[in-house]
Amino acid sequence: MSIQVTGILKNPIQELAKKITIRIVSTGGNVLISAPASVKTDSITAAYDFNLEEGTFTLEVLFSGMYTLSGTVEITGSTPTPITVEALFALAV
Repeated sequence: MSIQVTGILKNPIQELAKKITIRIVSTGGNVLISAPASVKTDSITAAYDFNLEEGTFTLEVLFSGMYTLSGTVEITGSTPTPITVEALFALAV
């Protein structure tokens, strides 16, 4: 099972976070462990859209040259889909 992660990324003062990297590192499950992947938010709308398989992942958001938002999430059959990155961070373990 996979979930869709989609939304519009905003910075802490609610401005659109354009061309920001979201890095995904698998730490367990049915995907390659420690094989990082990344997606960039859109350069105009700050939109992002990607899928995650069941497993455990560390998500990191690159702001100002540093990965400043980070959290480890477990994707299961009960994880809501679609879901935003912010909602995933709220589920972080």
